[in-house]
Amino acid sequence: MPGFTPPPCSNEKVERLLREPLHWLRRKLLARPVAINASPDGTRRDEHRIEIQHGLAILVYWKVAPLGSGPAIILQTDKIELMKFDCFGGSAGHYHVAPWYGARIAFLETTIDQQIDRSIREIKQNAATYLNAHLRPEISSIVIDEPALVVALADAASRLKAFAQLPEIQRQNGN
Repeated sequence: MPGFTPPPCSNEKVERLLREPLHWLRRKLLARPVAINASPDGTRRDEHRIEIQHGLAILVYWKVAPLGSGPAIILQTDKIELMKFDCFGGSAGHYHVAPWYGARIAFLETTIDQQIDRSIREIKQNAATYLNAHLRPEISSIVIDEPALVVALADAASRLKAFAQLPEIQRQNGN
C-alpha cells in the first residue's frame, strides 16, 4: 500500500502480512474461497460456479439482502434457478424451490452451519425430483450424474462453511 509504513514488529510473518496489499491480506485472513466479485445489484459477492455436468451447476456465494446476509447456494440449469438456499441463520434463513419460486420456505434449523447442512442434503436428495417436475422438457429430461453431484456438493459445502467462519458471521451468531 503506497504511503503505508508498518509499525516495527518482531514477528516476521506479521510484518510481511502488513506489507501485503489490503485486498490480498483480507482474502488470506478471512479465508474467502474465491476472488472477490459482486453481482450488478450487489446482493451476490464472491460468487463461484461449480459445474456438475453440462447444463447443470451449483453457485455458491455470499448474499447480502434486506432480510440478512450469509452463505447462499443455488442449483441451476441454463440460468434457471431450481433450488436456492439463503443460510442467514435464525429465522432469516430460508429457501426457494421451483416451480414455487416466489414462496419463501423457512428453515427449521437455526444456526448457519445447520442450514448449510440442510441445504446440501436437500439438493442431494431432491435435485432430481425438481428437475423431473419442471415444465420445460429440456430441463425435465436432464439426468443427474450422481457421482459428479456428490463431488460438487462436497466442494460447495466446504466453500459455504468457509463463509460461515467469517468474523461478520461469528458476530451475528454471538460468538
